[in-house]
Amino acid sequence: MKKSTKLERIYTSGEHLPRGPRFGDIFNVDIVDIDEKGRGLAYLKVTVGPQEEKRKYTFAVRSGVPGDRADIRVTNSHRKKREARIHRLIEESPLRIRPECPHADPFAERMCGGCSLQSVGYENQLLLKEKFLKKLFENRGLDSAPIQSMLGMSSPRYFRNKMEINFGESKKFDIGLGMHPPGYHYEVMDHETCLIGPKPLIEFIEKIREWAIASELVVARREEGTLQAIGLRIGFQSVAIELIVSHEIAPELVNSLNVLVESLFNNPSLAVTVLKAQRGTPTTRKSTHIRGPLKWKETLVVRGKSYDFEVSPGAFFQTNSLQTGLLYESILNEVDALIENEKTSIWDLYCGSGTISCVLGEYFENVVGIDIIEASIADATINADTNGIEGCTFICADAHEIFNEKGVPDIIVVDPPRGGLTPKVISLICASRISGIVYVSCNPKTLVRDLIMFEEGGFSMEKVQPVDMFPHTFHMENVVRLRRG
Repeated sequence: MKKSTKLERIYTSGEHLPRGPRFGDIFNVDIVDIDEKGRGLAYLKVTVGPQEEKRKYTFAVRSGVPGDRADIRVTNSHRKKREARIHRLIEESPLRIRPECPHADPFAERMCGGCSLQSVGYENQLLLKEKFLKKLFENRGLDSAPIQSMLGMSSPRYFRNKMEINFGESKKFDIGLGMHPPGYHYEVMDHETCLIGPKPLIEFIEKIREWAIASELVVARREEGTLQAIGLRIGFQSVAIELIVSHEIAPELVNSLNVLVESLFNNPSLAVTVLKAQRGTPTTRKSTHIRGPLKWKETLVVRGKSYDFEVSPGAFFQTNSLQTGLLYESILNEVDALIENEKTSIWDLYCGSGTISCVLGEYFENVVGIDIIEASIADATINADTNGIEGCTFICADAHEIFNEKGVPDIIVVDPPRGGLTPKVISLICASRISGIVYVSCNPKTLVRDLIMFEEGGFSMEKVQPVDMFPHTFHMENVVRLRRG
């Protein structure tokens, strides 16, 4: 049987294709929209095959900007949404700008995956995200009118307090240390700059790379090698570093790393984690604290007041401390709108280290933080004491079970993991006497899914406040106010 030959010509909408798009094919398209990963969306209507079937194909174009006209080359041919990159830019979108960071070149074969929206000016990034959110709501039958303008940053640079940098193959060094380009599992970028990470990041990468090469360690690949990644967390009060390896390393190498990080930062904490993830066996993670404070400390400013928090290794904390203050102000505003009197009880579900609970406890007298992880509850209790918060208490419990054991509050604040709430928790909330909800979400798709269930359960959506926690990427946080009836 003769194999189909690769399309040599450039096809456009309305033409006849001998078969569906495949890897390497080139199509002329207009990029008209954007998807949940910040990729440009293009659509192609064609007839296919000898049967002349009418087909419409969707392409997710890396670094494509709505308004671009381009020839795109297919890089992956999934059935529902094919992936592509720009082969030749014919007409630039009026939104397109030249990225400030050289590693965000939209036309390079390899680019850093950390800033997918640098080809768009910051104000237009906010507008694109708002447009995406409204369209997502409308497509699922939700009212988009409650969606407010997104709260952005005045200076969207060097805002991340945490970065995890990967060891990998490099074209320039014996050992590479940087971000994996999209689609690459072993190669990493040789970073010369980074506009979103903490300012000391590039010097840190250079010094750690030199240490790894001098130590004659080997990059982990499949089940061989040692070096996996190194995490850097820099707050207003402290620095935490975590080396992630596949196997334990010699004590003298740990000592030399300790000397190095001590020369770079003032009293940093250092941990070495052995992470084993192999097919067919459970993933294990064993961390050894080497030096410095056991917990990472950070300061947040909310409504002009400073809060000091301690976070255990591995515990969740927002990566943008400056915007977190703005996010928490938005949460307070929505709770204020729901509060009926000073005796109103509030639960903070999935409270983690108690950061939201502590801020709520500054203003309200009856706040209960709930989380299933004991270490998080221990952190939360310490954080409340540190900040002199008397208005909140903490319970270690499963969100599924807490309704039966403790009754129900008047209002809940819920900031669930990226996967959103389970149908069981939503059902329990809807069946209770809870009068209002403030839902904090980092995933618009699961947010919309859950909002539909809440509306079916008797709640109405009053306000959606998007907050840009992640400039130059397509991620966002949303604070939603829901009221029963």
